[in-house]
Amino acid sequence: MQDLRSTWAFVLELDFQFEQRQRGVQVQNTMVPEGKVLCLSFEARISDTTGSLAMVFPAVIADALLRRLSAQWSFSERLPSRELRRRVRERLLDSRFLADLSLPGSPLAVRKLIDLEPGSVLVLPKRTQEPIHLNIAGKPMFLAYPVRHGSRRGARIEK
Repeated sequence: MQDLRSTWAFVLELDFQFEQRQRGVQVQNTMVPEGKVLCLSFEARISDTTGSLAMVFPAVIADALLRRLSAQWSFSERLPSRELRRRVRERLLDSRFLADLSLPGSPLAVRKLIDLEPGSVLVLPKRTQEPIHLNIAGKPMFLAYPVRHGSRRGARIEK
């Protein structure tokens, strides 16, 4: 409950109290059948354990929360603290993304693919003097030339 309070504290001052765990059927019995509800579902992962958390608000409470939210955010623009920005920046700088060099797509006849065998050379429409795409997380980000330094391979960024 403390984690829920601290997480929501950035948005609204809410107080959470755990009364009991309820299954889906039990929750349905506590709501008015034709009443509208707001359901927020979250997936939580801690180490190898995964669980879900569903927060269900009757329409009256959801409307009140949304009014409070809109009033709060329209009058005060929250700026992240310098420390928070520093922590986010540090986490982002340590993030890892898959990088790969790839040739642009080239249409090939199936006949050429069937005739390929070890040692065959497949001629593509891209010249070796032209840079190719360096993809980061599957998205083309740079034009680069493939390079080799001893047994290591890399990319020299062109643009």
